[in-house]
Amino acid sequence: MGVVSDEAKTKRLQYMRDRYRWYVDHGICARCYKTWAEPGHVYCAACAKKMKLYQRRTDPDGEKNRQRCQQRRDRLRAAGMCINCGKRKAVEGNCICGKCADKCADSAVIYRIHQQTLKGEM
Repeated sequence: MGVVSDEAKTKRLQYMRDRYRWYVDHGICARCYKTWAEPGHVYCAACAKKMKLYQRRTDPDGEKNRQRCQQRRDRLRAAGMCINCGKRKAVEGNCICGKCADKCADSAVIYRIHQQTLKGEM
């Protein structure tokens, strides 16, 4: 097999991203491309189950994933980027951007209301 140029690799990667996005946008499983994805997800139930079993077999305690996430957070912190989205600059003195901070605050309010409703306080 011959050497593949960087341009060819970039083109192939872009094609794969576009194909993935098309299937997700049309509600088709982005792994098998044959069945409808579960509502609110990108994979069908069968593919999600297969992926979960594979993950449990290869990384049963989740240590590899924890290390990868920690490395990502450290890299983003060092660059001054938001550790949640990785897209925007973090707010001064914080590790997340303003947009993610707003989302987090909104989620906390919704969670508190839900908990109060479950307890019968509301």
